[in-house]
Amino acid sequence: SSVTEDGTTNLLYTFSRTGSTAAPLTVNYTVGGTATLGVDYTGIAPTPVTKSITFAAGSATATVSVDPTADRTQEANETVALQLVSGGIYTVGTSSAVIGTIGNDDLIGSAARNTIVGTAVAEFIDGLQASDTLSGGVGPDVFGFRYSHSTITAPDRITDFRFGTDTIDLFTSSGGNLAAPTGFTRASTNNTATTLAALATAVFTDANGALTGNQALGANRAALVVATRSPIAGTYLFINDGNAGRNNNNDLLVNITGYSGTLPGLGVIPVGSVFA
Repeated sequence: SSVTEDGTTNLLYTFSRTGSTAAPLTVNYTVGGTATLGVDYTGIAPTPVTKSITFAAGSATATVSVDPTADRTQEANETVALQLVSGGIYTVGTSSAVIGTIGNDDLIGSAARNTIVGTAVAEFIDGLQASDTLSGGVGPDVFGFRYSHSTITAPDRITDFRFGTDTIDLFTSSGGNLAAPTGFTRASTNNTATTLAALATAVFTDANGALTGNQALGANRAALVVATRSPIAGTYLFINDGNAGRNNNNDLLVNITGYSGTLPGLGVIPVGSVFA
């Protein structure tokens, strides 16, 4: 009776009849609740206002499947209420509405510095502006990042990224959808940089630790790197925007302070293993 809006499970309403099932039977119902048909979910025709469902001959049950529509908006949980309507050739056994819930699974921050902690369900998490700390919980979770919001000078932090399970989705600064990077590599472990600026210089100069010589971090490309020197020791993800070269105010930097799963090795990494 409760599902998440971005999940794979639908709300399933089962209509049951008693008595003879020899002939087909069409019964009527209405749809209510706080969720909006056609916006928050599909699976039921928008018209007419009074809906109908038909029991096949020989069947005592019929079902309606409500498919929640995924979005990237933090909102209250919403309901879908189906209620039987009396008819001339049948009597209603369940007179009250049967209510299912579409649970919000989007956690969105603000322009301030946020600490966002996920739950046991799969969620979309976006800290928005400022340097945020994001924890997905059990997941699998999608972390959203907008260009100019998690920058080289003020990166966001993910405390529990799970390689092979969690993913990252990219957006413009205003929230428009962007494609995943066109390439993804891991740079050589950096044992010298003690500032994020120095680390950025090194990665943008050579983003592929499996090849000799310098392989610059190109436009629309991402690179993972491990830094070992204090005070910046940790794992970092650089994502170059659509313009060649480094831009401290727009290119993305995410500090992965804690992770599980296997850290990808040096060289080329499949884009789809980390990016949605």
